Amino acid sequence: MRERRSEMRRRTLLGGRLAISHLSTLDCIVRNMSARGARLLCRIAPSVEIVRLEIKAVPGFKRTARVVWRRLEDCGVEFV
Repeated sequence: MRERRSEMRRRTLLGGRLAISHLSTLDCIVRNMSARGARLLCRIAPSVEIVRLEIKAVPGFKRTARVVWRRLEDCGVEFV
């Protein structure tokens, strides 16, 4: 299988939270990450295109991200 990423991702196992809107959040696990994006494991993949990712173990880490692919329980995001 040909690798399509321009940058390799580091494996991680970090707890995160996706802000879907100012009223709705979704807990997730950050499975791998690079400076440009991440793979997230969620109970259900978010149905919106733009989310706000916060990583609990990294103080101050909050990034706006665009969902670029989704499956049943995971998705890939690109930081914007």
